[in-house]
Amino acid sequence: MESAPHIRLPFQEVHVWAVTSDLAPQQVAELQSVLSGAERQRVHGIKIAPVRTLRLVARAALRLILSRYLGVSADAVAFALEPQGKPYLCGPTADSLITFNIAHSGSLALVAVGRSRRIGVDIELARSRFDHAAMTKRVCSLQERQWIDALPERAQRAAFFTCWTCKEAYGKAIGKGLRFPLSGVSVSCRSSRGSPILTLVDDPAAEAHRWRVHAWSPARNYFAALVGERQDWQVRCFEWNWDTYFSEQSQR
Repeated sequence: MESAPHIRLPFQEVHVWAVTSDLAPQQVAELQSVLSGAERQRVHGIKIAPVRTLRLVARAALRLILSRYLGVSADAVAFALEPQGKPYLCGPTADSLITFNIAHSGSLALVAVGRSRRIGVDIELARSRFDHAAMTKRVCSLQERQWIDALPERAQRAAFFTCWTCKEAYGKAIGKGLRFPLSGVSVSCRSSRGSPILTLVDDPAAEAHRWRVHAWSPARNYFAALVGERQDWQVRCFEWNWDTYFSEQSQR
């Protein structure tokens, strides 16, 4: 497999790529060749077809996108896992400064790429039957519940998903996923910049300056959040173009 065109990543930027899994069956089948044998085996073990397709497409996109930052072929991208399961780049083609994270829900995936900072990204499809009120009581801090309950009813659903995606993105940034007390981290949207602020309930000043949060809606009924270490970065969002990719493949 040939090397991909190189993408430059300035230190002060975090790039987020939106990837759709709405592809023709033949295109999905072609993407299997991008995965490693172990990745194909894991994907084939997923019983629910739409979830299997999303995971396959997202993993292929992750390899293809990272290959463009590393300047290598997609099959040369190698991964290892931290003790708590967060993936990182390894092997002779790895760039020790490049960090990444991936999330997927519904038919969309997000691939975040940073430099010299820990990052975490999350995306959630807000399904109409989801009981956000019950989940608010389970996972939100007292401060979050008070903020959400004070909002008009039509705004409470969006507020919950903002809190939820920020919490999960934070958990992924620190390498713990959801294996930490969710109610111990509080998300506030009362900032001068309009962006959410993370605070630890037991130590409100500790994390607010260490992490920056970017929350947005990448598509209708989707909520997303990116958490990055330190305050000295800006986010740039891109859409991964499958038409361009398959066109390039057909010409080789």
